[in-house]
Amino acid sequence: MLLGGMQADAELIGTIYEAAANPDLWPGLLADLGQLCDAEGGVLFAVGGGSSRWVASESMRQHMIDFVEQGWVLRNCRAEAGLRLRAGGFVTDQDVLTPVEIETHPMFTEFFRPRGLGWSIGSLIMPLTGDMLVISFDRLLSKGPVPNEAKLLLDPLRPHIARAAALSARLGLEHARGMTAALAMIGIPAAVVRANGRVIAANRSFEAASHLVAIRAHDHLRLKDARGDALLTEVLNSIRRMRLGAQPYSVALRDGDGAALAIAHLVPLVRSSRDFLTPGDLVVLLAEPKTGIGPPASILEALFDLTPAEAKVAGGIGRGMSVDEVAASLSLSPATVRTQLKAVFAKTGVDRQARLVTLVTSFSTFSTSGGEQTSL
Repeated sequence: MLLGGMQADAELIGTIYEAAANPDLWPGLLADLGQLCDAEGGVLFAVGGGSSRWVASESMRQHMIDFVEQGWVLRNCRAEAGLRLRAGGFVTDQDVLTPVEIETHPMFTEFFRPRGLGWSIGSLIMPLTGDMLVISFDRLLSKGPVPNEAKLLLDPLRPHIARAAALSARLGLEHARGMTAALAMIGIPAAVVRANGRVIAANRSFEAASHLVAIRAHDHLRLKDARGDALLTEVLNSIRRMRLGAQPYSVALRDGDGAALAIAHLVPLVRSSRDFLTPGDLVVLLAEPKTGIGPPASILEALFDLTPAEAKVAGGIGRGMSVDEVAASLSLSPATVRTQLKAVFAKTGVDRQARLVTLVTSFSTFSTSGGEQTSL
């Protein structure tokens, strides 16, 4: 039975638009929307550019993690059938799949039913951002199929969800452009790239490094060093397979004689509920093959999703300070600094202080003729 008294009122619509600017609201919003059809919770994910990005209500979060990691997102018979049907509103499993498919498809028999789930209602949304959005609400198997009455409650909300998602994606693109502009201010050529290799934002310093990189047809990025380009392809393929964590990768870009011209840093963007619709997947940075003193804390925050406190700790360690020295400089206890350092290790993908020093100091300035670089 559907929960009564919850209508698509102005307050709920207002929350949808608030989530466009504050994506931290999406998990709670999906839980509220799920109540309209007596579901366990909801999921919203964007598929496009070679990668999949998602946010879920707390009750569905672990299910979605498993769904992605086990590869079901690439074998989603619901989404495939819905795309073929191109329905203009919310549909149930029974609308897009045959009874035989529902009874026998491995997605149901091997994933949903062992978890006590098995009925859903969802919709495909094309927000004109290059991504396909899927919003889905899953119901306990014991409760039976989602009744058609749920469509009457969810369909009026669909245009608002589509507009809010499009706005979130647009804000994410502006964030990507802002990131490359900030890196340019300290002399680091940078580009934000999607998992399919398409450049969505690049600063002038990066574009000017034509001896190192090429942006080809359809804005596809290529590194002119063969070994570097092979690593870039490998990292992008890993992102597409959703098997890559936050670990950055670095490779020397060499000339025909084998001399190192620059270092390319490939930094996967960390995902969270705050930026699940941000269109970028990877930041590519160029640095001279020398040791610098590292970027400001704000740049570390942007690249690795560090908190301000974690970025200060990372910066201190990167400058060769001990844990005790960092603690004294920040008026913190050594125990607090060690806790923050563990979080830095997890987010940057390094496992000890020496590797963190190498990572942080490698982001040195890069001499270009673009006129954007400044002294660190």
